[in-house]
Amino acid sequence: MPASRFNPFVQTVHPDGASSEAAEHGEVSSVPLSKRALLSGIAATGMGAARPAIWSFADTSLAICRQWLALDREQEALLTEWSQVEAALMRDPKWRSLSAKAKAAHTGRQRLDEIDRQLERLSDESKAVLDLLPTKPAANIETVVAHLKVVERLLAPEEDDQVYGMVARAVRDLKLLTARP
Repeated sequence: MPASRFNPFVQTVHPDGASSEAAEHGEVSSVPLSKRALLSGIAATGMGAARPAIWSFADTSLAICRQWLALDREQEALLTEWSQVEAALMRDPKWRSLSAKAKAAHTGRQRLDEIDRQLERLSDESKAVLDLLPTKPAANIETVVAHLKVVERLLAPEEDDQVYGMVARAVRDLKLLTARP
């Protein structure tokens, strides 16, 4: 199978099985892609660019985990920013005396609305990526660790600290056991 002209570590694959030569001449039929297929492709592309020497398309589960964890980190950063902006507004003595119209026009309120829109988009993307995980088996220990990292992020430590602690310990132990010198 020919390598992609953009990344020699990524092989060119066409949805209808056409060759690369046929694709370059526009002979490949278009196939509508689902949101899941698109997200899976984004995850795979991101993984191929990040660590091309070890990437294998046989293990899309690792790329899906990494994509979900990246979305989770982005959500966490936005939630932190939300709390900082909101705290600044609450500390501002003028904020409480503003009318509803003036509050809506305030740059702090506009930023909160923007963050809310971004969080909604990220939540939808995250759900779509997470829906792919149960269908993809792990091909190696690194992928098992990635799956456990996702589970660790999904578990609320305050709901069951023992289960959370066991999963967190398993992630740390597996990372140590598989660490490359």
